[in-house]
Amino acid sequence: KGAFNDLIAGADGFLVLGGANALAVPLGGVGAKLLIAICVVAQFFCGMASVTANSRMIYAFSRDGAIPGHRVWHKINPKTRTPTNSVWLGCGLSLMVGALSLYQANDYSVAFFAMTGMCVVGLYIAYAIPIYLRLRNPDFVQGQWSLGKYSKLVGWVAVIWVGFITILFFAPPFWPFWPIGGSTTFDAGTPDAFTVYHLSNFNFTPVIIISAFIGVGVWWLVSARHWFKGPQVQGTPEELRAIEIALETGDVDTFKKLEDEEDARVTEHQEGH
Repeated sequence: KGAFNDLIAGADGFLVLGGANALAVPLGGVGAKLLIAICVVAQFFCGMASVTANSRMIYAFSRDGAIPGHRVWHKINPKTRTPTNSVWLGCGLSLMVGALSLYQANDYSVAFFAMTGMCVVGLYIAYAIPIYLRLRNPDFVQGQWSLGKYSKLVGWVAVIWVGFITILFFAPPFWPFWPIGGSTTFDAGTPDAFTVYHLSNFNFTPVIIISAFIGVGVWWLVSARHWFKGPQVQGTPEELRAIEIALETGDVDTFKKLEDEEDARVTEHQEGH
């Protein structure tokens, strides 16, 4: 058992390579590399899906005037019929955040694990918020497909589960749990001695998540609640039909004119608060 644990932990002592080493035990080096290559390809497609979803959310929020520079980010490329600016914004911000993983502390990417932890918790919270608001809204009208009498039960189970796992994800990522400051040296006095800085085991996820909630809350109270009026109607059926005709016929000037009219309508709605 001890030898297996040592193999799983590998040389980093943090179980960062634990998965790869665990695969190498029953499959050998070639089999483990093959499975890891499959995982890499899967992660690539997950990244493509994330870019697609991210850019569409940026487009939707900017269409409603909810983010700075909304006039730029919600523009549709008439050739590809996609929100190209939103795509580049999402990719650019992801690149900037992902670049933090290049910083290594004691051969350990603190920023990378903080970023992944934040993304996991933030994603679950994003799921739970609309579920909770639906449960708290007595005037909510269910659609044609629903869980019927079990909808509230499933909804509350989901909210409670998200709260539970959020607490778990706020815990330090690796064992043992050290205080933030200081360091620990293993195998001191031997050629295999290595030092682990306790900051490497600090979970930045709760700090980032709570700071984001405070920042967004202050922004809402001070500014956004005075001008954000919720989702905006993109246009009347006639206007939407005109947009489709302009795109299909390649009439870029008419399409841009309709976009400018939509921008003016959103701005007027905000300024009319």
